[in-house]
Amino acid sequence: FANVQGTIGSDDHLRLTADVNKVVSDSFAIRANALYAKEDVPDRAPAYRKREGAAISAYFTPTDAFEATLDYYGLRAKDNPDVGGYLVAGKPAPNVPSYAQQEDFLESDVDTFTARLKYKFSDNVRLTSLTRYGSADNGYVLSGGHNATTGANNPGGVYTTTTLSAHQGWQEVRYFANQENLFVDAELFGLKHEMIFGFEYTDHAVKNGVLPKPAPCTF
Repeated sequence: FANVQGTIGSDDHLRLTADVNKVVSDSFAIRANALYAKEDVPDRAPAYRKREGAAISAYFTPTDAFEATLDYYGLRAKDNPDVGGYLVAGKPAPNVPSYAQQEDFLESDVDTFTARLKYKFSDNVRLTSLTRYGSADNGYVLSGGHNATTGANNPGGVYTTTTLSAHQGWQEVRYFANQENLFVDAELFGLKHEMIFGFEYTDHAVKNGVLPKPAPCTF
């Protein structure tokens, strides 16, 4: 099957999705999902949101004893973020302007690969293997408003001033994980046993800092 949907609206709203499933043969099939979406934040210019994504999966079973599922997930997100308003006496303040600047951004790039393998050695022995590698890169520069109110004893009277405040940073995440499970069914001493032998390994690394990012070392 194939399913395609689309939506358009005010404030530059556009959303397109596709879901396609294809049976290539008795032993191979593939499915893909795709997304493209963008929109302005109503009455909060220059704030906007944009998304591009894909999820692809392939299933392969060449024999009755072996099957494999391979997946990929990817996302590209880019916003000019609106950090919102503030509270007055515990309630949202009315008519708070957007402090977003044209140079502001909030970006995320995500890629994840997954492999699921199953092998049946016999009716009593089978192995499952799960492996995943992924990365996520994030960066942001956000502008917001900072209010300061003078005290009642100020000779100039009580008044409030608003200044821009900026927040920025970046983060890189890399991870790898593998999990192996061996299932063994056996009859010992007149009793049925279901045994599981497992192994797992993970490696997770995170780097973060403030902009601008340091240049890579060269030798």
